[in-house]
This record gives sequence, C-alpha cells and structure tokens, in this order.
Amino acid sequence: MEVRVLLDKGQGSRHYRAIEDMQDAGIPIRINSHYAIMHNKYLVIDGKTVETGSFNYTASAERRNAENVVVIKNNKKLATEFIENWQKLWDEGTAY
Repeated sequence: MEVRVLLDKGQGSRHYRAIEDMQDAGIPIRINSHYAIMHNKYLVIDGKTVETGSFNYTASAERRNAENVVVIKNNKKLATEFIENWQKLWDEGTAY
C-alpha cells in the first residue's frame, strides 16, 4: 500500500502534530502552492475503489458536522481518473 500526503500552502505553513507523525513514519509529504486551497477529498483504494465527498477526516466532521461520503466500488476507469488527477497535483508540488 502506498500512502502520500499533499498539503496546500496554508497547511504547510502551520505546525501540525499529525504532519510530524507522518514524517516520522516515512510518509512522503509535498506542498502544492498552485491553488488557494487544496480542497479535494478522496481516497483511491485498490485501484478500483474511490471514496469521495465533503468529509474532512476530523473529529468535528465525525461528530458535529453534516458531511457526506460516497464509496464507488469496482470502477477501475473512475479510479484511474482520480489517480491521474492526484498525480498531476503531486507533480505540481514541492517537498515539505
């Protein structure tokens, strides 16, 4: 399994314990400063499953907010499109 993290310039300029923990775990982290906010929220799992929606993966999203998550399974074409988008954003970024 490959895990990579992409931050926007605002996230890259603040101190987050989670970012430190990911760095300590050897997870590659990059900052993409081409956009005001990196507001994409999606996961691609197993090359054919996509999870997307408004959910911010925070305690507030889980307990207090009105959020949504959609899971689309067994759709390799869609997963490939999300992977290509991710790679474009990753390539635009610089090392954290």
